[in-house]
Amino acid sequence: MLFRSPYVVDNMLYEPRLGDVLRREHRWSHTIRGLRPAGHFFSVVMNTVSVAIAAGAVVGAAFGSYLLALALVAVAATLRVALHRAVCRALGIARSGPLWLVLARDIVSTATWLSGYFGSTVRWRGENLAVRPGGTITLKSLELR
Repeated sequence: MLFRSPYVVDNMLYEPRLGDVLRREHRWSHTIRGLRPAGHFFSVVMNTVSVAIAAGAVVGAAFGSYLLALALVAVAATLRVALHRAVCRALGIARSGPLWLVLARDIVSTATWLSGYFGSTVRWRGENLAVRPGGTITLKSLELR
């Protein structure tokens, strides 16, 4: 059974530079991994193009069929773009930019997800913060005292 919510969750970015956006998403990834490690781990399945690229690499290496691997990635990319178009239509968005950005975003999201597994420090509002297991966040400058 499928339920469709009448509510739409949106996210408006106000960061003026790409680096600011990436730092914010890195901070989110670290924090979510600290609070909900299993949820963070399995959230990568939302990045269908990246998952298909990884699966295609495994299929290509295991079976020597890079044509099958390419087909897998092409199907995932096509379905991702189709989903993007369907959502835009449902929300009444006439034009949303070049479609290759949808695929690029998927790959950037995977890189951000992966970054959550490296390091334990994030930067927020000019301060270095330590993200501890369990999601506790402390000021790095207080730890040095």
